Amino acid sequence: MPGIDIDKTICCYGCFSEDRRMFYYWFDRISNPSKRVFIISPNEFQKADFQHTENCKNDQRTYRTNTINLSLSRLEGDSARYLAMREVYTNLKRILEEHVLIESEYIICEYVNIIKNCFRETCNDNFVSDIYKHFEEKLNKDSLLPNGQKCFIAAYNGIKTKEFLTKLSILKTLDFDLGIFPLPKKDQFPEIGYIGEFYSKNEMKKYMSNFFYYSEIAYKDMVEKNFTNLKDYFSLYLDIPYQIIYNLETGKKDCFYNGVTYYHIPSNAIEYPCLRNGNITYTDFYNEMIQNTKGMHSASLCSSIIENFIPGGLENFPFSKYVYELIQKDIDSLFKDFKSF
Repeated sequence: MPGIDIDKTICCYGCFSEDRRMFYYWFDRISNPSKRVFIISPNEFQKADFQHTENCKNDQRTYRTNTINLSLSRLEGDSARYLAMREVYTNLKRILEEHVLIESEYIICEYVNIIKNCFRETCNDNFVSDIYKHFEEKLNKDSLLPNGQKCFIAAYNGIKTKEFLTKLSILKTLDFDLGIFPLPKKDQFPEIGYIGEFYSKNEMKKYMSNFFYYSEIAYKDMVEKNFTNLKDYFSLYLDIPYQIIYNLETGKKDCFYNGVTYYHIPSNAIEYPCLRNGNITYTDFYNEMIQNTKGMHSASLCSSIIENFIPGGLENFPFSKYVYELIQKDIDSLFKDFKSF
């Protein structure tokens, strides 16, 4: 973030209201502080809050002061620990919602595959260097003004140019082949229907096989890169390697019956998922899951309509969403005792 001096120290400020029913606290960056925690008296609050506002302006940070109603907070005993853990959880949740972790190349692959299909011209190359060159040439051409000067194009046909070029550069450095994780292809063309009706069961089987296989790799990679000290407390991470067992329903008139039901079982290595053969009821599939997941840290039968797995448009990235949700579940489970405070 521009303007922030990384040599400054993060300090915590706290202040009780005059009737001691409310407690206010915030974090600030200070140069050479005499201590890390400051307790402010009610008469000093306005002055300290003003200084906090000025520091946020100078550092180009978001201003935020937290307020706790002590009579409703249930904070007692080791309340400082609860406040600290709640602050950590709040920030982790925001980071996950904004998708700003160090990402797996497979998440970036999905992003690039979807965005390249939004070009006005067809650009179906799986070679990242060719796509990068094509997009850069388009930008250079269209950014040229009549007077010969160039303008900065923040978005091109709805595509955020800086974000797209940054992700392309990452894959280009890795010499990544976009064909490794292709998007599903429409192979059915009803006159009218739900999104899932444009894809045959064979096409969805091929896509879901890649989807679940690479999601485990992406999840493992992102947890190890972003949560080095927390990963051994994540229940799903402790189950790796695992294999997904799934049931696929397609071709029915009502989209809510066209869906994927799945769970994971122990495995000796990360491997492609197994499609459950034959018709099976949800109850039988659930009982099967209970029998097959004994001793696992994370066991549940998940169900979703097919539409939730199909990418499309500039804002729909189901693979990315799925992996981030796996991490979010681990974070929620780890901080479950602090979320309500």
